[in-house]
Amino acid sequence: MCGNEEDAQRGAVGRTIENLGIDQLSNFSTLTVSLSQPNMAVVTIIPDPERLSKSYFSTDAGIALRSGLDGFLTVFVFFLNIWPLLLVIAFTCFAYRKWYPKLKASLQEKSKA
Repeated sequence: MCGNEEDAQRGAVGRTIENLGIDQLSNFSTLTVSLSQPNMAVVTIIPDPERLSKSYFSTDAGIALRSGLDGFLTVFVFFLNIWPLLLVIAFTCFAYRKWYPKLKASLQEKSKA
């Protein structure tokens, strides 16, 4: 056997002997356990699934109103996001109605001349 293996084996035997000594000492030990309980009661609430599954008109109406308002707000926010595009479209329509008839008339006069 190599020297390292012998030292490892001696160390293992020494630890085993020490553990046996601790076991013998613990045989004469006294352990005192004290149990206590708090002075409050634990209350468990068990829900009634039939009552919770019922759908009431007021609840359904409130949900419908909230979802309608959410839809309206979504559309409003969409238009707020595209306001520059709406401004360009409005200006183009205004310019087309104001200047196109004049431009068309002047082009017809030039073609006649």
